[in-house]
Parts: sequence; structure tokens; C-alpha cells
Amino acid sequence: MSQKESRQKNNSYDPAFLAGLRAYVERDIHPWHTPGHKQGRGAHPGLRRLMGKALAYDLSDVLGGEGTAGDWDKAVAEAESAAARVCGAAYTRFLVNGASSGIHAMFLAFLGEEDAVIIPRHSHLSYVGGLVLSGARPVYIPVEVDEELKLPIPPGPAQYAAALAQAGGGAVRAALVTSPNYYGLCPDLVGIARVLHRHDVVMMVDEAHGAHFSCHPELPLPALAAGADVVVQSPHKTLGVLTQAAMIHLGAGVEPSLLKRALFFLGTTSPSSLLLASLTAAAAQLAAPGNMALWRRLLAEARRLRARINSLPDWRCLTRDDLPKSVAAMDEVRLVFAHRRLSGLEVMAAMREKFAIQLELADQHWTVALAGLGCDRKMQQRLLLALSDPYWQAAPPADCLSAPSDHSLSAGRPWPALPPVILTPRQAARRESMHIPWPETVGRIAAGVVCPYPPGIPLLVPGEEITEEIVEYIGWAKAGGIHMRGADDNGMDVLL
Repeated sequence: MSQKESRQKNNSYDPAFLAGLRAYVERDIHPWHTPGHKQGRGAHPGLRRLMGKALAYDLSDVLGGEGTAGDWDKAVAEAESAAARVCGAAYTRFLVNGASSGIHAMFLAFLGEEDAVIIPRHSHLSYVGGLVLSGARPVYIPVEVDEELKLPIPPGPAQYAAALAQAGGGAVRAALVTSPNYYGLCPDLVGIARVLHRHDVVMMVDEAHGAHFSCHPELPLPALAAGADVVVQSPHKTLGVLTQAAMIHLGAGVEPSLLKRALFFLGTTSPSSLLLASLTAAAAQLAAPGNMALWRRLLAEARRLRARINSLPDWRCLTRDDLPKSVAAMDEVRLVFAHRRLSGLEVMAAMREKFAIQLELADQHWTVALAGLGCDRKMQQRLLLALSDPYWQAAPPADCLSAPSDHSLSAGRPWPALPPVILTPRQAARRESMHIPWPETVGRIAAGVVCPYPPGIPLLVPGEEITEEIVEYIGWAKAGGIHMRGADDNGMDVLL
């Protein structure tokens, strides 16, 4: 058998989309079509050195079969069906513009002008775009922070029931649920589903950080298994998928026509073949016989890491026993740890600058190390060595930190009260705006989102009144080195 025939035989073990990309390159087809770099020939030399052979597979709408759009569409549809089966969905679509585009799509699909939608204020800021697109009216569940842990706690069934009562029950068309949150904490999804479905409310779940939950029974309950109607996932966060690749799923009994139409309006006609290839491969990985054993090992390693961190002086790593009973589950492959004297921001800066370790998230108190399929023993050992270093026994010098050492980040500050809602985000998005200095913003109406990142919880949403408490909080956070999206050092945009 020739080398080429051997490769062709091995292609049959790949999903159709991957095999089609490989066949296109192996047939040496000359690409008189988009993209313009022509498999890397016209790319900048630096990009060619960086991406190598991957540029040859950056194709548009054609594979190595018949060379028609139908060939491409069929292969993608097969992969989406495979993903639906392994994720327990009735219908699945791949997304190449991140989970944010999935959030936008489900808002556009299931909500209309002035429909009420319940949204926990700790939700990812992408919901604001969904409100603008749909014209829906938000009913917010305030942020609840555990006083001892200094962590945002996901709202449970009682909070959703209270929000339904506040909005008048029948006026609510849908509700957004986040599971898990950035710290790996999951609400009681089954209880929330029971409350929402009793009132015929669509349960929309942002499961961006939980695409791996179906991989092992000791991981938190997947949203679809709990009864969610529509779920968005970011498999690139924990699975072997390229950044910006995402999925959206529908639960049993949900008619897909509205979602299909929303995705048609919001999607691109030039999807990245590389992102689609990674999603296709992820679906195959999830269905592979050894996948559960792989996640069993990863869980065991994460548990050992957590125990080792908790045995170190001056460190604390969050465990399930630390959490209040209202938290239904915790993603154990996510390590949430804190130093007893330093803020999370100070820890994250030192880990990067002194130990060449980049963590996922830091706030005033905690840092988050996000494990995934590629988290090998070498990475685990390096993390432990860094945390065990004598460096941490004394406070590090201020010149190596991104946050000033004299700023009281570790003491924290209460989250501001929800501001008054004057206009819906859609109404505000249609108004003209201007940029004004911070002292003049109090009492004005916000034109955009203002969001400290981390933790990604919006302080202001378009159409809300700017309060003195919020302006003071923004000043405090910026002084502590927290990045503030939607605002600069001088001021922010307000409506005219």
C-alpha cells in the first residue's frame, strides 16, 4: 500500500469534515477562491512561521470531495448531529463567533420587544447584546456575595421564583441561568427548571464553562440533563477546541425554527474551517470510548492538586465543604485558591512575572487556575513548585505587581446596589451619546456597559442611571488595578 493510499484509508477514521480538509490539501487543488492568502502563499512570513501547515487548511466552503458547498454543509451537519448525541441535545449547531454569539442568538430567538426576561446580574456581559437585539426588558436578580468566602453565589430556585413574582409571572418569557459561574459554582438547575417551567418560561443556560460536564458522572449535572431548553457552551475553555469555537444546543421538545432563523441573521457566511475542524474533532473526542477514563484521571489529579495546595502554608484552595448549601455543585477541575495576605490580583501578577504561569482569573481575593484536556503532569508540577516557593513567605515588592501594594484590595468592597433602570438597553442603544468626566456622570443615563473585568459583572448597562455609589466603586477598582471595560480614566459615555 502506498503512503498516499495509507493516508486515504486513515482518513476514514476521521470525522468527514476533517477528512475533507485533508483530502483537499493532499489532492494539491489550486485555490482560485477565498481566502486571499491561498493556503499561506500570500501570508506575512511571520504568520507563516507562526502557523505553519495550518494555513493550508484555512479554506472557505469547499472540501476535498465534490468541491461544492453541499459537500461542506453535509460534513458540518454530520458533526453537529454527533455532538448533539453525545451532549444529550435534540438539536445542536456549531458557532464560530464564540459563546457570546450563542447568547445573542437565543435572546433573538426566544424573546421579543418588551418581553420580560429574568437575568442574574452576575451573568456574562454578552447578555446586554441580547437585550439590544431582542428589545426585551430585564428583570434582574441582584448579586449575592458570600460574606465569608467573598465569592458571588449563583441564585437558586427561590431567587428565580421571587423574580417571577416581581415581574408579574405571566409577563416573563424567558430566564437566563449561568452554570457554572467563573469560580466553578453551579446552582440547583433541576429546581430552577421546575420553577420556570411551571410558568412556561424558557430556560436559557449559559454553560460556557461547563462543556465538559457530560464527560464524567462526578462532574456537575449538565444543563440539558437538568431540563434546560437552550444551552450555550464554550468547549474551547476546557476541551481540545480552538478559541472562539462554541456550540448551542436545544433540549427535547423545543422547536428549532426560531433558533435557525436567529443564527441565519447573526452568523457569518465565511465560517472558519479551522474552528469548525476543532469542533468536529471535539465531538469525536467526546464520543470516544476512552473519554470518561481520561476525565476520571483529570478529576483525580485535580483533587490531589487541591489537597496539596491546602497543605501549603499561607494558601487556601476552595473545596466543596467550604460552600454554602445553596450551591448545588462545584466543578472540581477548576482550582480556586487564595493567599492569606495578598490579593488575587497580586498573586496573579507575581505568578506571571516571577514563575511564568498565566492564570485564568483573579479578583480582590481569589485566583482561578483552569484545567483542561491539555493540562499534563508537567504543568501540574510546575504550578505546585511555584506555590511552594519561599517567595510567598514574605509580601513581594510592589514593583513586580500590577496592583499597588498599599491598595486595600484584599479587604474588598461591597458590590454596589442595582442602579435604577430608566430605559431598556435597546432604547438606549438608539440614542445619541457623549463622553463626559466622572464628576459629571452622577444622575446621567449610561450609554454603554461598564464592567470590571474580572469578575465580568456589569456595574452599568445601557439605559441605567449612574449612581454616586457606582462612580465611587469604579474609582476604587481602577485604583486597585482592576481593568474597567467601557470606561476610561477620564469618564464614560452618557446619553444626551
